[in-house]
Amino acid sequence: MTIKLLDLRKFAIEKRVDVGFKDKNSSELCVVDKHGIAKIPVKNTFKEPFHIDIEGALKTATEFIIEDGKEKQVITVEEIAEMIADVLKPKTSAGHGPTAKKEED
Repeated sequence: MTIKLLDLRKFAIEKRVDVGFKDKNSSELCVVDKHGIAKIPVKNTFKEPFHIDIEGALKTATEFIIEDGKEKQVITVEEIAEMIADVLKPKTSAGHGPTAKKEED
């Protein structure tokens, strides 16, 4: 399953976690932090361009590291895809759907 960067960013923000994955070509760690910012946490003076395509690295990632500040969890692409799907499900509020009771006069 392909995970979209936007969906991963929404997941990280909603769950307030940092999500890391490695670029298959360079073995560099890519991170989407709890603020939804995608970054490569290596020393860079910004004089040199990054040589990693984060979206490309995400497409080939097989393991993800989820860190919430207390603990670190390593999961598979299938597991994170399921977690992302759960977070992105439309939220329904009780009493506002078609099955809500109507007030009687």
